[in-house]
Amino acid sequence: MVEISSRAFENCTFIESIKLPETIRVIGEYAFNTITNSIMVELPLNVETIGKNAFTENVVLYTKALSEKDKWDA
Repeated sequence: MVEISSRAFENCTFIESIKLPETIRVIGEYAFNTITNSIMVELPLNVETIGKNAFTENVVLYTKALSEKDKWDA
């Protein structure tokens, strides 16, 4: 999987958190728009494009910083 389609999770009410796979490169427009509850989304460091209004104010975005061990193991 390399892309989250436009409006893929729009209007969802059951999501609490999402960890996107490292293969994701594109997040489409409005992909996580109008989610009614607060959610956390872990963005992979490889994401290249985030579409217009992909996230609402209820979404907390974060990434996992590479540790020194991860950098050497890559």
